[in-house]
Amino acid sequence: MGPRILLSFCLLTFSLSAWAEPAKPPETTPTGLESVTDYKVVREKKLTNYKVEIQQRMTTGKYPRVESMKARIIPNDGGSVTHYTGTWLSPDPRGFVIAWKGGLLDLDGDGIEDLLLQNYSGGGHCCYNYVIYSLSKPLQKMGDLPMKDCGEKISLEDLNGDKKMELLSCNPDFAYLGDQPYSESPFPPAIYSLKSGVYQRADGEFRQVFMADIQAQREALAKGYRPANALQIVTDYLLLGEDAQAWQEFDTLYQGADKEKIRQQLLVRMGKAPAPPPATPKPLGSPQAPSPAAPAGPGPLPW
Repeated sequence: MGPRILLSFCLLTFSLSAWAEPAKPPETTPTGLESVTDYKVVREKKLTNYKVEIQQRMTTGKYPRVESMKARIIPNDGGSVTHYTGTWLSPDPRGFVIAWKGGLLDLDGDGIEDLLLQNYSGGGHCCYNYVIYSLSKPLQKMGDLPMKDCGEKISLEDLNGDKKMELLSCNPDFAYLGDQPYSESPFPPAIYSLKSGVYQRADGEFRQVFMADIQAQREALAKGYRPANALQIVTDYLLLGEDAQAWQEFDTLYQGADKEKIRQQLLVRMGKAPAPPPATPKPLGSPQAPSPAAPAGPGPLPW
């Protein structure tokens, strides 16, 4: 049935069995008060047509840290090298693909291993993007997928039997809906499918994934009420274009006192209503006169 999307934050690590790790001492280049090492190879893998190197450079000092990472895709028979620079690059699917146990990572069904890079910006929930290359000849970039708060873990599955893998993650567009905290936000599925050699969003083409998620949310609600489960059922139906069913579920399942606020925000985030205009800030240093019916309070802060 539908994949289980894991949302918990964890430390990203590389699987070492497939990616060799040469030991090279860092060389530093001074940049003001700190030093930054030159890029050094920390992972590499030889494939059918290319060698892939993962390089990183470090900011040195009292608290050393990774300053940036770079992937270099080098043709085995010579030619131009393809570069991709990110913040924290993970090249091994065992680190971020649910239930991946190794083997040939062939996303486009051509029998040749592909390269799937997870790039993480750092931060409590944000941000992830996935960069995907077909390593056949010639090299082809199949996608650069921004996933924002989602993407720490993804699933790969051939959902329509065409021998090409769909990428499944969660949809971050409803995070912090209304006054809900992140933990009580709905995260419906997000599905990316390979079309004409490029990964594109294709949620509406895979109704079975959303119906499986709806069933999972109903089972969770049967054990105890949580706003996230109720709202995820609503967003699932909205993303399928089944609005009447979505609002029926909303009226039946959601128990919050902020129903109208949540309803309006759902409409805005689905693009079915205009966003409210931003509040006009009051000029600094212009205290408002107190209402005659209310006692005068303290004056405004000086900043």
